[in-house]
Amino acid sequence: MSEELKEREIEAMELAAIRGRAVLPASHAALYAGISKEYILTLARDQEIPNNKRGRYVYFRTEDLDKWMAGTDLR
Repeated sequence: MSEELKEREIEAMELAAIRGRAVLPASHAALYAGISKEYILTLARDQEIPNNKRGRYVYFRTEDLDKWMAGTDLR
């Protein structure tokens, strides 16, 4: 099995594991939305997408991510 195929399989398993959760940390939210962790954190910092910061960790509600991906204005 190629390295790229292994990585895709792992990513698919991670995505399956996060489906159904109401709140996700930034790394899982990025995977869920199909964007980079850096970009989702930039969106959070610029208040383009609702988030909840606890200490140094940023969390996202899947409901808000779904609305953002559908193009709904979240402000």
